[in-house]
Amino acid sequence: MFDAALLEYEETEFDRTQMERAIQRAANDLQRIIGTLAQRHLPRRSPPSALTWRWLIELEEQAFSDLGFQSRHDTGIIDSFLRLRNSRLSGPNIDDAVDWRRDDDDLPAVYLIVRAMMEAKATAEA
Repeated sequence: MFDAALLEYEETEFDRTQMERAIQRAANDLQRIIGTLAQRHLPRRSPPSALTWRWLIELEEQAFSDLGFQSRHDTGIIDSFLRLRNSRLSGPNIDDAVDWRRDDDDLPAVYLIVRAMMEAKATAEA
């Protein structure tokens, strides 16, 4: 969800505990923002396979451009999150359906958060 290399710098440059807390606060905030946006735009009755990479990329852009999110967190922390825009996860056609079965080590935050929401929804409906 975020670039772990951020935590690998020498401890003399920063307090590791403070950095971990800042990352966790930003992750919780991002999860709340993405959850709110996704609930507004998530098709209520559509199966998860109907969601496209384009939709997920747009959701990510909205979340990361949220002015409150940007003002609450340091730019370095925000930039440490793995983003769809920096990955090849979506493939060449962003209008293809999202493959929710991906289990790579480094998956973008928006992918992980929306997938968890979809899994929770499926569990609640079962």
